[in-house]
Amino acid sequence: LHSCKVYLSFGIDDAIKERKSFHNISIDLMMKYFEIIEDEIWDRQLDVTERTLWNAKLHPVVLSDQNLDEMHKEENSEEYCAKQCMGRLDNELECLYWLNHIQPLNNTLFYDASLLGNVEPEMIRSLTLWKAMPKLSLSQILSSVDSLKVFSQRLSPTSTMDSDKCSSSNPFSMKTNYVKDLAKIQLNDYQNILNNGYNLPCSFDFILDNIQNSLNPESARTLHYHISDSMTMLEQVTKEAITRSRFDVSGRSLAIYSHFMYNITKIVSTFGKTKIVENAKLCKLDYPKSSIDVLRSAASSHSEMIRSCTEIFTLFNTIMLHRNACNIIVAIFEFCGNVLEDASRAMIELCVSGPIEDDNLHKKTNNIDCDDTIHLHNLNTWAIATAPVRIDLSGGWTDTPPISYEFGGAVTCIAVTVDGYYPLSARCRKSTAIKAGSIKLRTEGREVSSDGKIFVLKEYEECHLESLDDLSDFRDPLSPCALLKCALVCAGLIPPHYFDRKILNGNKVEKSNKSLHYYLAKFLGSDDAGLEVVTTSLLPRGSGMGTSSILGGCALAAIQHCIGLKSDKTYNNKDNYDHYDNQMDDDRLLINSVLRLEQLMGTGGGWQDQIGGLPSGGGAKFGFSDRGISFPVIANFERISIPIAAIQELNDRLILVFTGKSRLARNVLRHVINRWEQRGKEIVSTVEELHKCARKCALALKEGDIDTVGRLMSIYRKQKATMAGKGSCAEPEYIKSALEVLEEHNRVVEGAMMCGAGGGGFLALLAIKGKTAEEIKALLKTSDKISLSSGNRDVKLSEASWEKFTWHECKVANKGLTVRFQTNHITDK
Repeated sequence: LHSCKVYLSFGIDDAIKERKSFHNISIDLMMKYFEIIEDEIWDRQLDVTERTLWNAKLHPVVLSDQNLDEMHKEENSEEYCAKQCMGRLDNELECLYWLNHIQPLNNTLFYDASLLGNVEPEMIRSLTLWKAMPKLSLSQILSSVDSLKVFSQRLSPTSTMDSDKCSSSNPFSMKTNYVKDLAKIQLNDYQNILNNGYNLPCSFDFILDNIQNSLNPESARTLHYHISDSMTMLEQVTKEAITRSRFDVSGRSLAIYSHFMYNITKIVSTFGKTKIVENAKLCKLDYPKSSIDVLRSAASSHSEMIRSCTEIFTLFNTIMLHRNACNIIVAIFEFCGNVLEDASRAMIELCVSGPIEDDNLHKKTNNIDCDDTIHLHNLNTWAIATAPVRIDLSGGWTDTPPISYEFGGAVTCIAVTVDGYYPLSARCRKSTAIKAGSIKLRTEGREVSSDGKIFVLKEYEECHLESLDDLSDFRDPLSPCALLKCALVCAGLIPPHYFDRKILNGNKVEKSNKSLHYYLAKFLGSDDAGLEVVTTSLLPRGSGMGTSSILGGCALAAIQHCIGLKSDKTYNNKDNYDHYDNQMDDDRLLINSVLRLEQLMGTGGGWQDQIGGLPSGGGAKFGFSDRGISFPVIANFERISIPIAAIQELNDRLILVFTGKSRLARNVLRHVINRWEQRGKEIVSTVEELHKCARKCALALKEGDIDTVGRLMSIYRKQKATMAGKGSCAEPEYIKSALEVLEEHNRVVEGAMMCGAGGGGFLALLAIKGKTAEEIKALLKTSDKISLSSGNRDVKLSEASWEKFTWHECKVANKGLTVRFQTNHITDK
């Protein structure tokens, strides 16, 4: 056929890649009612399971005169008959008029063939014409259409239908530049959603689809033209939100902007002629670090932040409009996506941290209330903070910014010991063994020896700080001892905005005093000593049990006690009720300090880990944060009083299994946050369910209903997988197979889940009452004899899958973080 016109019509809720609906009504009901045979719209060789709206030939072709002349030779052809029929119509859109009669089927509860005879003749005429006309599927259309020409025509201001051929009474008669008008309406809707903080979808699929099917990849200018309206809207929302101190709104706008750019990168990189340039330096794209630093700094004014945003957005427009080589288009959009993602994180950091240099922790640093009866000024005395780890039982991900303040957070978690030990600790001392004015940092990974008497060093990382430049990479989580560097900044050694803009002094930037000695002496109250800080974990990296956050809390507590911010009384002394209330305040301060620490470090974690492991008294807690626009975000918690018998039952039934694989929380976190910012129906409804289940779990613990806790753990495991999305590997296949054996085939566990974000680390099992860890272990060892069927996949388990599993005793901890002092030498070996 020569060029011809095809009319496409869909319902707004039609799922293109499924066989569900057409014009928002069941496609099977529609076919039955209008007597449409399957073979008329789907190829016979196409399997029934593969028949979808995508490959259904539903869209009529309007033939040109040239096509008609060629078909005239075969006058009996259906195409020629349809053309003859078309010649007797006033409007070529009459072939779609019968679609008006689909919607009333929503109210039709049963099929009555007699109804078809009661409709007006115009509908019968339209349906007959539609059946006779040649039709194409959406997949056929998109594989053969001149997409660039169609898209250009749609966006052209002169693109309208011939008014002489349009009937004002026909709903299909339009005189409008419809794609551009619809895009404008959609962008206005998105602008309203963002400005008001609504938890509604905000996706640019309608623009991305047009780019996918219409874009000539040879020109960055062409691409910029298609997305300029979207960019303008997002930039406007971002800057207006900053003027209102709505950093939550600006953060979401920038995150969506970033995701938009990444999606364009994926689309453009699929074009055959485009060469992907991964290194932005090859394109001479300079990262606007100073602008990002201004955005994240609590010392920046609104006007300075808006100026920085303008600089970033102007940079984008400049490089897009003046770079036409196809081999750098991908690098341009990838670069823009990276910058915008960093800018979005800066907004999240402001929401979580607020003006960190003015918070309570920093004020206490400048107003130390010393107690002469303790070891504050004793050199070479270690302040040692020790803590349990946590198991998140329900509600995780809702504690993660920005979900924790855009929707609100609710998590039920429990502090536990592992193999009888409190596995996390940090120690700090002012030392004459360290060069005066310098800092020694060290992170250790140890394991308990076979006889249980010593902690054997497995790995360590060490660094020495002598200048502020040595501390300047504290925002990089991959830098040596990054957690400890961040802890020092959070504890008040120097405000974080010093590194962002080298300390503002009026309109000038002060660059003097590079030595760390001056700041450390002021911090310690002594200029003749150095500082040593060490963290130790008895668990493997990537355990999924909150080790990083809890170690951060231990480090802050040890530093604070060492330099005199706290007394030597432990966090879990509950003999005095008034003291207990004061400790609750201290707990909350430490919890929120750790939340800020992780934002500064760039890991973006939430508050459930520190709520689970740090508060005095250990046990179970229900953590929560409110949705709101008041910043900084405050995380809070309530203790859950578990009956003594239920605690014993938990101790008997809880089992920890290390899977032999470290979890990769950061990549999963990034994916979850990207999905959340777009507010798809699935993720919003899952967050709602996480909230409900967390409250149910807290109630079950309070009532001592451990079986319900187990069932909620298994529900939680599925909710985590949904949050992470398909392909995230949040629940590896071998773990899923193992749990099928334990939960479904043999029913030896009441509930099971991966701790933390998933993907590896520890597996928490709640055994059926009366079952032991040895029985469960024996079952998995013989699992090569078990064949399971799950959906469309057959699972054949092998003992080799479990060889790296290690099994650990797990008990409810009766203490949270505790601090003690020790003058004895502690070896690094």
